[in-house]
Amino acid sequence: EELYTMLEENRHVFLCGIAGIGKSELAKAYTKRYIKQYTNILYVEYTGNLHQDITDMDFIDDPPESTDQERFQRHNRFLRSLKSDTLLIIDNFNVTATQDSFLSVVLKYRCQILFTTRSKLDEYCTLPLKEIEDMNALFQLASAFYSEADTYRTTVEKIIETVHSHTFAVELAAKLLENGISTPDQLLTRLQVEKASFHNEDKIKIIKDGQSSKATYYSHIHTLFSLYTLSLKQQDIMCNMCFLPSTGISARIFSKWLELPTLNDVNDLIETGFVQSSLRHTISLHPMIQEIAVSETAPSVTSCHTLLDSLQKICLMHGIEVSYYKKLFQTVENIMLFIEKDDIPQYLLFLEDVFPYMEKYHYQKGMKKIIQELQHFIKANTYGTASDRALLLDYQATLEPKTEKAIKLEKEAL
Repeated sequence: EELYTMLEENRHVFLCGIAGIGKSELAKAYTKRYIKQYTNILYVEYTGNLHQDITDMDFIDDPPESTDQERFQRHNRFLRSLKSDTLLIIDNFNVTATQDSFLSVVLKYRCQILFTTRSKLDEYCTLPLKEIEDMNALFQLASAFYSEADTYRTTVEKIIETVHSHTFAVELAAKLLENGISTPDQLLTRLQVEKASFHNEDKIKIIKDGQSSKATYYSHIHTLFSLYTLSLKQQDIMCNMCFLPSTGISARIFSKWLELPTLNDVNDLIETGFVQSSLRHTISLHPMIQEIAVSETAPSVTSCHTLLDSLQKICLMHGIEVSYYKKLFQTVENIMLFIEKDDIPQYLLFLEDVFPYMEKYHYQKGMKKIIQELQHFIKANTYGTASDRALLLDYQATLEPKTEKAIKLEKEAL
């Protein structure tokens, strides 16, 4: 209700709070409650560039052959025409206002805009989300996932206090208990032990960077994560899931990429709460779980070769269109970001095969990133063959707007 009033009065509201506190869930609950007040509700998952995210929106009447520039102009014109009976949700806007210069343009739209963000954007109208204070409400949350919560009420309440009422940690703890992996008493003891050792070790570090609450919650989630004895197969799945786009991907497509015979292991991970799944059978990792999974499983070119091979194969089939190409490219961008490059020739080959497929779909953002990555490894001449260097020049020519310069690069490639 508070959010409704703020949106009516200010038109733009930034829902602020740390990871796992419930910003996106509140945004979903808000749209459910007030769906009748709006003619349209649009949802955009922020990927680090507002201009690009608006370009990437899918409009039913987008001509398939339109360029990024044309798509952007159409979409921007349409968004500018919307009135206050439209709600635009921009989820995970985790940057500062100066980091995305396009924000000022978006804020000129006349529709209502709800941002969820981990950043402190005090110069705008913000609704900071804090932990839920009411123990009854938190106990209800735990009961939604743990059927025996009433029987162990006192212990469950102590667990909630130990994880500092952090919403996501409460949910994970409840799912852990429901799965019978540990009893409420065992879990409480384990969390208290971790909490004590954590406080001694990290007191000094925390005072310096002022990140105390994030670090504390992070350690709780870490503890809950480590209580699971995941099978090797499940560890492997978590390792590869680190690369999935935050908007998620179809469970079927992902299991095909990993050559999984069934979805059993993925479903088990959904049950534990580590993998989130939506109604459309889309699976994704919570940002906090993603961070922990990257540090725990250390994904590398060698350990994730099945996934890389599958993506490479798709990209080599130029004549075949895949409907999920955008998700595929976002996965590749995450691979560049998180993967340990322990086999560079193989990694270069992978990127060189992905680039032409991105070009087929005019996915310039990814193409630029691949060129930067290739330059990084090939520049010093420590890695790469003559053909690697030729391909890099050829790819640079592809993105070069000046014809003369492009021809020069192409000749150099030859």
